[in-house]
Amino acid sequence: MEKYTESEIGILYEGVCDRNEGLMRKYLTRIRLNQEPTKRALPIVWQRWREYVGIRKLLKFQLNRCQNAIEPGKADMQRAFKKWRSGPAHLTTELWRLPIETIVQLAIRTTKDLEECGDQIAENSAIQNHLMMQRDEFLNYYIKGQILAMGYLKDRNKFVKMQACSRWLWARRMLTKVDFERQIRDAAYLHANLGQQQASLTTENARLGSENKELHQFGQDGSVIRKNMERLKAETEKIKSRITDTDEDYRELQEKNAELQKQVAEAEAKVAAQGHNRGAFQKLATLKGESHAEGEVKVGAAAKEEPETEAEKQQRERFERLAKLHQGAGLR
Repeated sequence: MEKYTESEIGILYEGVCDRNEGLMRKYLTRIRLNQEPTKRALPIVWQRWREYVGIRKLLKFQLNRCQNAIEPGKADMQRAFKKWRSGPAHLTTELWRLPIETIVQLAIRTTKDLEECGDQIAENSAIQNHLMMQRDEFLNYYIKGQILAMGYLKDRNKFVKMQACSRWLWARRMLTKVDFERQIRDAAYLHANLGQQQASLTTENARLGSENKELHQFGQDGSVIRKNMERLKAETEKIKSRITDTDEDYRELQEKNAELQKQVAEAEAKVAAQGHNRGAFQKLATLKGESHAEGEVKVGAAAKEEPETEAEKQQRERFERLAKLHQGAGLR
């Protein structure tokens, strides 16, 4: 731990985390592909394709090396590169020239260097093991953190759902309350309107009742008037018939009066032709009138003394009606 700085530890930690995330993504991808029947053979095909590509690259490398060994210029370059990689050749010649003590010292020093390298390798291995343990611990913490995060996310999601549900229920309750208040207000308005309509209908009913009574009285009056009209119509028919009879009697009397006037005129003409005195005629007429009046008085007294017959009564009534009709005609 003393040989690694904080930045190097951070870089190593990020590399381990990236590698674990890559492996986790690969494992999840393989699990998801295994769950799908149509894509279950895709990882096997991909692995075989990688092996095929690796073998092809190896064959290509060997074939290129053989091709370089055959060509003159590339063969020399390949031998020079191999020699450069193996080290300078003059060191080998110098080692042959050195004495044995120097070579032993070099061997001892090399052994010590190898031991130090072994110690460093062991220390590095311990550090690597410690890092692996830390990686495993960090991985466990990471998994636990993921589990806790998923649990917290689940609880938070449930809490948010419950909160949203409670808010929705509260909003729904408030809207229901507003709807109920609106319905109560509308019902109150409707009740008031119905009360007003009931009052107006009551007054209208009372007015219509009075009008109905009046119309009923008018109906009764109309029936009475209709009966009176029928009675008057019957009486009018009777009067018409009587008037017709009276007109006939009046016509007969007019005819008789015309005959009498004609006879009087003939008599006057005869008297004038015979040369009688006009004074004597007037005296005669006066005497006749007095005698006629005395006769009428006598007849009236006799009528008062004697009871009139039915025929005389009808004739008298007919003359009275005729006189009334003539009097009415004169008034008109």
